[in-house]
Amino acid sequence: MLRSLVDYYEYLLDNEVEGVARPGWSSVPVGALAEVDGAGNLVGIIPAEDKAGWKRQVPQRVERSSGVSANLLCDTSSYLFGVDAKGKPDRAVKCFNDAKEKNTALLKGVDSPAARAVLAFFSRWEPSQAPDHPVIASNKEVVLSGRNIAFYFKGKEVLEDDEVVAAVNRAAQRSNTGAAAEMRCLVTGERAPVARLHPKIKGVLGAQSSGASLVSFNAAAFESYGCEEAQGFNAPVSEYAAFAYTTALNYLLSDPMHRVRIGDTTVVFWSVENDREAASVFREGIDPGFTLRLPGAGDSPKKNPEQQARDADASLDATMASIAKGRTSDGVSLDVPFFVLGLDPNAARVSVRFFLQDSLGAFMANIAEHYKRLAIAHGPQQSNYLSPYRLVMETQNSNAKRGDAASILAGALLRSILTDAPYPAALYQDALLRVRATQDNDEKKIRKVSYGRAAIMKAVLIKNYGVSEEVLTVDLNEENASVPYLLDRLFSELEQTQADAAYLDRRKLNATIVNRY
Repeated sequence: MLRSLVDYYEYLLDNEVEGVARPGWSSVPVGALAEVDGAGNLVGIIPAEDKAGWKRQVPQRVERSSGVSANLLCDTSSYLFGVDAKGKPDRAVKCFNDAKEKNTALLKGVDSPAARAVLAFFSRWEPSQAPDHPVIASNKEVVLSGRNIAFYFKGKEVLEDDEVVAAVNRAAQRSNTGAAAEMRCLVTGERAPVARLHPKIKGVLGAQSSGASLVSFNAAAFESYGCEEAQGFNAPVSEYAAFAYTTALNYLLSDPMHRVRIGDTTVVFWSVENDREAASVFREGIDPGFTLRLPGAGDSPKKNPEQQARDADASLDATMASIAKGRTSDGVSLDVPFFVLGLDPNAARVSVRFFLQDSLGAFMANIAEHYKRLAIAHGPQQSNYLSPYRLVMETQNSNAKRGDAASILAGALLRSILTDAPYPAALYQDALLRVRATQDNDEKKIRKVSYGRAAIMKAVLIKNYGVSEEVLTVDLNEENASVPYLLDRLFSELEQTQADAAYLDRRKLNATIVNRY
């Protein structure tokens, strides 16, 4: 799995995908630029147009949950200016001094006007005078917002200066040389400095917002002999591989085209050939109508539910039709290797629910068979295609604040769909439980079998129990002369007649013939 993510990272670099950082760098949002002149004076603050900020490549970020540890050339106002934004002035001064020391060590001797300007700024800036500085005072809202601030010099960002970039790359190389023990990397197979702590994974639903670890060891029960309290050395992954797989995974988690959430499971998917096009096809397959919800797709007048369902069906119909011909609508081969990873939150860690690899065509063929089994008559406002998320929700109590089954069922359901394996037994059982539960609030005491639950039962009976599709048809089969089929139709009519009669007579019906017999 990690090897596949490292390969994907290198694919992203080769294709110069925006937002993917090079080794030694991080891609982060920058909320403002601090403009300095040649003498090191702060002459202005340039805020980003929106709260999301500009996405920029900055020197690799330090991991800090407490204490003082400055980032290079881009950090919050506490570190760049020593401005107290949290009611802790002494700490703000320590932050600035740490930033001053680290940035001075980085830029000392760099032959660049931009580097010299930043050095001059740190040399002359006094944190005690920061609150009264006219530039700080006139941009207090931006400065105290806690957003990242980078340096700007003579119409250009300092981090775009070639000499400064070279200095950052040299510093990153030095930090990786001799700073960590060299071992055989389990991912690349090469001897290299091993990462003791791996970068955080961000964007997994339910995990800590600051990020969680995919690979970590923090107790003797998880450690091998001789690796006590060595954390990452227990399963050696080189610093390069750790950076590569976490960068690739964070990119996937940040991009809606490569990510979908079903219950508590966050699923990402990718390919190292025609990635964007392949991901779009797969995303549409497991989330029908997704392309219609993309920004710009909703510019047309608001449509009614029936029209929305028809549009979603038409979109996936077109995708499936092109796949049946052996290629996607974008002309991408279905033979491209494709990877699907399911992640679940687990305290401060991320756990792997499943990792699947096959061709795009194999996955899409299994999805098509799944939808074929689900097909059943429904109303005009309902789509022909029920997404895995919709199926999970059909097993939930709509009045519950949080679905208990979602975390257990979602990953197992998607895995069974993608591998063409039997559906989880809980899918069928939970759907039946919801059918029985819905009669409690019904004056007629009729079990309400929704479109989604009926489709679930049909699909499970066909896949798990081998019931013929000739028996479980899409619509009512009036030509079927099978005795069980006819008796079941008759029994349903009798129950409905009994309930209607009781309702018209305003009698409370505690049970129907279905309950009794």
